[in-house]
Formats: sequence, structure tokens, C-alpha cells
Amino acid sequence: MILRRELLPFALAMAAVVTASNILVQYPFAHFGLGDILTWGAFSYPVAFLVNDLTNRRYGKPAARRVVLAGFLVGVLFSVWLATPRIAIGCKRNVRSGELLATLDRPNVDIVTEPIARLEADAIVTVDGKRREIDALIYGTGFTTTRFLST
Repeated sequence: MILRRELLPFALAMAAVVTASNILVQYPFAHFGLGDILTWGAFSYPVAFLVNDLTNRRYGKPAARRVVLAGFLVGVLFSVWLATPRIAIGCKRNVRSGELLATLDRPNVDIVTEPIARLEADAIVTVDGKRREIDALIYGTGFTTTRFLST
């Protein structure tokens, strides 16, 4: 891929947007009660569209495609270097929240792997006879999402 000199500022702008987006996605937008569904990274998308649109209008679609590709590649490389990793490379499931492990490590959270003998109105009783009071029960079935790959 050859990038013409006049496209370099657009490619650098796209790389900056991609890098900023990958860093800003780590920070919730805590205003108006939107912290659980929106991050600051979402606000970078209009800038990426603007860079792409300006390149397309001035130099055409093939140039805009090259700018997006070059900007994305450089931005991802900078992101790997600068951003805090959010998921483990090669893991089975993408964890959508950087707070999952911290949540599981809280003093009021227990991970119970023993089989449940019975449910009560405010507790579970496991087969070992231990009664655990609960506020919420999350039941994992052990469903193996990758089993079809081995058959």
C-alpha cells in the first residue's frame, strides 16, 4: 500500500482518532446516568467519520480507503502500546467490562461451585449442607460454547 504525501495528515488524524478511541473506551461517561452503557470512546466516532468524509470528498474513495487502513493499523499499534489491556489475548470469551474481576473479588461476592441441593427464599443450600444467604443467584450451566470445534 502506497500512501501519497498529501494523504499523510489524514492518515495521522485517523491514527490519532483510533488510538484515542481505544484509550477512552476504558472510561465510562458518568453523566446523566449513562456510565453503565456509554464510554468516552463513543465520542471519537464522529471524528473518524469526519476524517474519512473529508478524505473521500477531496481525494476520492480509493484514497479514503487507504487512509482508513493506514490510520487503523498505526492506531492499533499505538493502542497496544498505550492502552490498558481489556481482554486476555487468546481467551475464550471477550469480557465487555474491565470491572468483572474486581466485582468477583469483592468481599460480599462468593463463587460457589458445589452442586446446589435446594433453593430457599433467601438462600441456597449446597449438597455439603452449607446454607448461604443470597441477594442474587447467577446460575452457570457449564455449557461449552467451543465443543462443536472438536467434533
